[in-house]
Amino acid sequence: MSTIQPGRVNTPPAHQAPNPAAPVPRTEPSEAFAPGRGEVITDLDRIRQLKQQLESQPDAHIVVSACLAGFNVRYDGGNCNTDNLRTLVESGKAIPVCAEVLGGLSTPRTPSEIQGGDGLQVLQGKARVETKLGQDITDNFTRGADIALKTALQAAAGGQILFAVLKSKSPSCGVGSIYDGGFAGGLKPGDGIATTRFRDAGIDVISSDNWRLATEGEN
Repeated sequence: MSTIQPGRVNTPPAHQAPNPAAPVPRTEPSEAFAPGRGEVITDLDRIRQLKQQLESQPDAHIVVSACLAGFNVRYDGGNCNTDNLRTLVESGKAIPVCAEVLGGLSTPRTPSEIQGGDGLQVLQGKARVETKLGQDITDNFTRGADIALKTALQAAAGGQILFAVLKSKSPSCGVGSIYDGGFAGGLKPGDGIATTRFRDAGIDVISSDNWRLATEGEN
């Protein structure tokens, strides 16, 4: 049975999850990545152009939040399947990662949100991640973000990561805005923890909401 394994791109059966225990060799960014911090891409026409580039460039890959490709890794045990992202995973063009599962958290799990800041401030030690029950699970989130980045770099070895499509609002994968820590659906500005790691490595990021708007009606 197939699972998401570091260094491989796997077909995503909807009932399976990444293997958080699989070893991930340390991999550093290479010439495949442009210098400087990755940007947040919000222009819908540009997103469509990047999708066309991905499909036409043989050595190009993207990173996607695993829940967007049909893996049941969300806190509630479900997924946020997006058909065209799932297809890209199945074709080997997209690398699925779930930072929270890679960081050792179970599925399903208690909802968690960032308290006192955003993903950058968590990585700086100025904010934390807590479950709705008040448990501090910051270490799981930061470790999972590191593993997710290394997994993506390893899987794309010899190729190029054009961008990452990450789950909107998530404390791990939020792009531009994340849940505000009140567990009532409120939002605050900032990126998630894994998103911050990807941007620090020079990888551009797109929210799942903007990806869906840009590619609505496409396969």
